Amino acid sequence: MTSYLEVLQKIQTQTLENVKQIQAVQIATLKTARELIAALPSAKGMPTFAQITELSSSFANQVLDQQKVFVEELADVVKPTTEAKPLAK
Repeated sequence: MTSYLEVLQKIQTQTLENVKQIQAVQIATLKTARELIAALPSAKGMPTFAQITELSSSFANQVLDQQKVFVEELADVVKPTTEAKPLAK
C-alpha cells in the first residue's frame, strides 16, 4: 500500500525533473539568443549576456518566493481543523 508521503515524494521527484527540463530549455534559448545577438551588425542598445542572466536569475528567485507563499497557503488549507485520526490501524 502506498502512503501519502510516498505519493508526495513521487510528485516532488517529477516536479524536479520538470524544472530541470524547463531550465535546460531556458539555457538553450539563452545560448541561441546570445548567438543571434552576436551576429547582428550593430548590437547597440541590446542587453549584455550578463544582463539577460541577471534578469533570468531575478525571475527564478521571484518564482521561488511565489512558490514558498503558495506552499504556506496550501499547508493552511489542508491542515486538519480537528484532531487528526491515525491513517493506519
